[in-house]
Amino acid sequence: MFSYKYMRMQMNDLLSETQTISKNDVFVNYLMSPDKMFMDMHMIMGMYGLNNRLTLMAMFNYNKTIMNMSMFTAAHHHAGSDTTMAMTHSMQTNGLSDFKCSMLYRLMDLPNYQLLFSAGVSFPLGSIAVKGASKDAMYPNRPYPYSMQLGSGTFDLLPCVNYLYQKSKFTSSIQISGIVRTHYNSMNYKLGNELTLHTWLSYQWLSFLSHSVRLEGNFADKISGYDSTLYAYNEPAANTANYGGKRLNLAFGTVAQFKKGFMKQNRFAFEYVMPIYQHLNGIQMKFNNTLSASWSIGF
Repeated sequence: MFSYKYMRMQMNDLLSETQTISKNDVFVNYLMSPDKMFMDMHMIMGMYGLNNRLTLMAMFNYNKTIMNMSMFTAAHHHAGSDTTMAMTHSMQTNGLSDFKCSMLYRLMDLPNYQLLFSAGVSFPLGSIAVKGASKDAMYPNRPYPYSMQLGSGTFDLLPCVNYLYQKSKFTSSIQISGIVRTHYNSMNYKLGNELTLHTWLSYQWLSFLSHSVRLEGNFADKISGYDSTLYAYNEPAANTANYGGKRLNLAFGTVAQFKKGFMKQNRFAFEYVMPIYQHLNGIQMKFNNTLSASWSIGF
């Protein structure tokens, strides 16, 4: 199978743990405050089944990230009140992200359910040293903060277990996956380990059309170590204490999979993801939504 997937993620507003805060709260300790962040991800994946139990997979990612900021300039005393002045600033990075490959093994395959296990490795193809331009207001010829970099800089392990149950037109699944950072990268830090739990239910309305609802829980650790070239109080994203946390998301999806005609073996999928609960470490932007669309074809 060959597939292409496009995903757009949006973040805005600010959270400290579960509480919404303002830019002025951020300016107490930082020179800049994030306003909005957009990430566009393009994923190309190939899968090849060696036999009925074992499948090999490989995936390339191309990411583009834009973060709009407000930069603190001064606090003026006017008519008995303090007014914070700020000007805008923008950062952008784009390029190849880390390369992932894995194997998928079918542990059980019975008429109504399957138990699958996959083990993979993420290779540090994405740069962790993307710098601002020479005219950049805050990062002139200096590395951008961690969330703006294209990769992890480490070899990461990608374990996953999936239980799939199917009866009549209903399909349900529970999946547990993780990201294990194996070492510190060349900039002397490593991103936090992650654990993600998915559970979803799908109903096939027509022979080629189904809809799904999915619940996703993600638990991420803080960054360990730090990049000594970054000033931690430029902005929250430059401080390793402002990474990781717990998120619970709800997703709605549609899949069109054709089994005959000129569109045979083609599959189209669309999904919208929205947050239900977020408890974030330190100060971070609030996850807003994700939209994704994918196309795949089997051979």
